[in-house]
Amino acid sequence: MTSPTLDRRAMLYFGTDTPDGRVSANQWRAFVDRDIAPQFPVGFTVSKADGAYLMANGKTIREPTHVLTVVYPHGEETTVTAKIRRIVDDYKRSFRQESVLRVTDRVKATL
Repeated sequence: MTSPTLDRRAMLYFGTDTPDGRVSANQWRAFVDRDIAPQFPVGFTVSKADGAYLMANGKTIREPTHVLTVVYPHGEETTVTAKIRRIVDDYKRSFRQESVLRVTDRVKATL
C-alpha cells in the first residue's frame, strides 16, 4: 500500500486566557477529544507554547497556548479547511475567544 504524499501543514494557535479565567487542562483535553480527534482520526499533534496576543482593545496579553499541527495531502485542502473552520468556531464559542491563529504552509513529509 502506497502512503499519500503529505505536502501541506496547518498549524492552529489556541490561546487559553478567557474572560472567565484560563482554559484548564481538563477543559482542553475534553475539547481535543470532542472537537479535534473526530475530525482528524488519522493523526495530529498538539504541543504547548507561550504566546502573546494583541487584543481588540489594544492590550497585549501573554498566555499559555496550545498549538495543533495537522499534515495532509494537497488534494484535501477544501475538506481540511472545513474541518479547521468548525474547530476554530467551536473553540471561539466555547471559550469566548476573539480569534485562533491559523498558519498553512507547504511541507515535505514522509511516513
